Amino acid sequence: MQWRLELYIALIFSFGSAVIIAQGSGGMVSLHPEEDHFVSIHLQTHKGLPRFGVLDNYVSQGTRATRSSSTPEIREKTKKVRTGLSNYFLMTQLKYLAPLMGDLDKERLTPVSGNTSQAQRNSVFLQRFIRTRLASSICLAEACQKLGKGKNEFERLRNYKAFTSQFLQPLQEWSQTFFKDDQLTVYHVSSVSLGRQYDFDRKGYWINHGFGMNSAFSMGNSRHIRIVFEPKTPYENNIKNKLGRGNTLQFLLKMNEETAERYQTEGVTRLYLVKKIRIQHGGKTIENATHPITFNYAHLDPVLEIYEDLALTTLLSTLSLDHLILKRL
Repeated sequence: MQWRLELYIALIFSFGSAVIIAQGSGGMVSLHPEEDHFVSIHLQTHKGLPRFGVLDNYVSQGTRATRSSSTPEIREKTKKVRTGLSNYFLMTQLKYLAPLMGDLDKERLTPVSGNTSQAQRNSVFLQRFIRTRLASSICLAEACQKLGKGKNEFERLRNYKAFTSQFLQPLQEWSQTFFKDDQLTVYHVSSVSLGRQYDFDRKGYWINHGFGMNSAFSMGNSRHIRIVFEPKTPYENNIKNKLGRGNTLQFLLKMNEETAERYQTEGVTRLYLVKKIRIQHGGKTIENATHPITFNYAHLDPVLEIYEDLALTTLLSTLSLDHLILKRL
């Protein structure tokens, strides 16, 4: 009989109180709202911290992620964490849109036209954000699910006012618990390609790694958020000075010939790079809805871990950002 151990640990993160469910080397953190109508937000973790970037697909190592390899349980878990990451981003966005909320018309739907003030344009943006993304994703109440719907303009307005009068303020209050102290420490995971050719002289593969983070929250580039690499240490300044086009570096991942041949035989073309970073709000108060919310990030230490699998259970190599062998461009 194979026993499954689930360890529940009460842990305080920078975003508030949460419960970690540890499973193997990974796990899940659940953020529970006080309002019954709001959904809990589930994030994957690595070593007890939230995991951003590329997520585990819960498919066993060595198994290709195809439709046939996915079970209903796997699909449910994958949906839970993907939705959780998206919802975490929505709540963070709501928090930092607070300076614009004075422009939001809570009684009428702001008409879209070319001749409008900045306050009206902000109201249009906020209403669209609330009606098309926030309410239906975070809130399960009937008033939330009906938002943006209706047979005519009168019904749509009633639905809108029902939401703003009952649920908007509680959502705003909950959003203030996200990114406590305007920062969050996470592990960021990115996939790296091995490329086509093994370098027999240098005994390894040349790996491209990007320092752009705009997809860290939303699992896809978003024009509503910007995350900028902002060095804090000498080794980071050295790295930034050597970044090429697209904020990328090309460095050598040393690997013996036996491992490289095994990867080619087994069709392994991607590995997974993990680093510990701190994301911090840039500090600039947003005044225009068309401007992105800006964050900075820096590395908590120079360690880069390279794993064979998405579950981050098989460590291949550990490197340091201050001792990388860089390829001259």
